Amino acid sequence: MRFLFFGSPDYTETYLDCLATLGNVVGVITAPDRPSGRGRGMHRPGPAVWADSHGVPCFQPESPRDPGLVEQIKPLNADLGVVVAYGRILPRSVFALPRLETINVHFSLLPAFRGASPIEAALLCGTGQTGVSIQRIVEALDAGDVMESETVRIATDDHFPELFGKLVAAGLAALPRAVSALENGTAVFTPQPAPEASHCGKIGPEMRRIDWSCPAGTVYNRIRAFAGHRTAWTTFRGNKFLIHRARPCPHDSALARHSAADGGLIVEAARGELLVACGDGQILSLLEVQPENRKRMSAADCINGVRPTPGERFE
Repeated sequence: MRFLFFGSPDYTETYLDCLATLGNVVGVITAPDRPSGRGRGMHRPGPAVWADSHGVPCFQPESPRDPGLVEQIKPLNADLGVVVAYGRILPRSVFALPRLETINVHFSLLPAFRGASPIEAALLCGTGQTGVSIQRIVEALDAGDVMESETVRIATDDHFPELFGKLVAAGLAALPRAVSALENGTAVFTPQPAPEASHCGKIGPEMRRIDWSCPAGTVYNRIRAFAGHRTAWTTFRGNKFLIHRARPCPHDSALARHSAADGGLIVEAARGELLVACGDGQILSLLEVQPENRKRMSAADCINGVRPTPGERFE
């Protein structure tokens, strides 16, 4: 089996390793090198690094609609195209090139959470499970028939990094089954029930801002959804304040006696506990935070260094 791979994030190298055990990767299409980090040095995407080290042709168009791409990859005579987080919608002229199909590894149980942020969407809504779907690429976004899926349980304390790791592993388990079925001619594609489809878009800064007037569960899910990559934020003493991790706090004490007007109120900052009231009067314990222009730190370090006091408020 000859594979044409489309993917951009560094972690997708693991999918290239997987495909290399199942056949031959004959071409990699990924994002262009971009300035990255404080030094703005050029970052080469992980799939491009993989291609370089394995002697595989690598293509980095600004857009898959660039007119020269089809002419470059058509001679590779791929049997199957595999897309993992490429970040661009493929035109038919590209996804129809491989002999069999072009398939996409999508991190949700389709038709739920079609779009760019399915992991965040699952955490934001507080669902107990999600998964991976392997689907046929069509011109409509994530609307193709599904041929393989893997369910993943979401633990109540999973933040983005934990769920992301589970989904990457689930995709790596499902992909060989999909490749085998396509190779053997036994693949079964099931249409998605369109009325059940939900959508999620790209994440902007305001989507990550915490609204402390919301119930504690809603605030907690926002923190979980953006942990480890974009990060939920609020303001404190007029400056931006990132919240990396939190947990619900038992409310069987006097700390629970707060009203909706207390949303964002610090109710305790002692003994390593930074407790904040939410709009339903319930309490969240902030575990890891990052004041503006400071490093990420534990709640205990924040209490000792920043010295938040009960009665102050996150806005």
